[in-house]
Amino acid sequence: MNYQNKTLKLVGQETFEKLQKYVNLIEHHNKEYNLTGFSGDKLWEEGIYESLVCLDFITNNLKQNNFKLLDIGAGAGFPSIPYLIWKPGTQLTIAEPRKKRCEFLNEVAQNLNLNFEVFCSKVQQNKGSFDIITARAVGSLAMLLDITTNFKNSHLAFIKGPKVFDENKEVNHIFEIKKIKEFENKNIYISFKKI
Repeated sequence: MNYQNKTLKLVGQETFEKLQKYVNLIEHHNKEYNLTGFSGDKLWEEGIYESLVCLDFITNNLKQNNFKLLDIGAGAGFPSIPYLIWKPGTQLTIAEPRKKRCEFLNEVAQNLNLNFEVFCSKVQQNKGSFDIITARAVGSLAMLLDITTNFKNSHLAFIKGPKVFDENKEVNHIFEIKKIKEFENKNIYISFKKI
């Protein structure tokens, strides 16, 4: 089964159609904004489906509904935009330092009628409060921990690959690491920490 079909099965027809529009926007603007190296089914797999499953895993583990989410360095909007399309009660803020990507994210909000805030600056300059802070493919746990020191009473939940264990060692094993079993052939982990 390809990842479009897996996504359809997970989210239903109405949400799938909105995700399709989002994918079309990414593919249409990818060169102009340098959004992602993914295209076709790989975009559905690593951009859409993995984002949905990972954030669903995070929210289920933290028992959160209708929460305030901060996505650090979302680029094309992964993992938060696919999740927001699926779960529109999420209060989303994206911290993205690259101006062109901010322009793209604002275009996504307008074209798909999504309600989220784009903070076009480094995350350290954001003074908001969030229930969950996430990031995917943004840097090491040490770096992510460093740039989130100004946030309090938040759950850090970063999507990581197999290097997560070495990264956690560098920060004295302060993160709880959980593997997402949905991805049998991949090593995708979530690193949790309450700050």
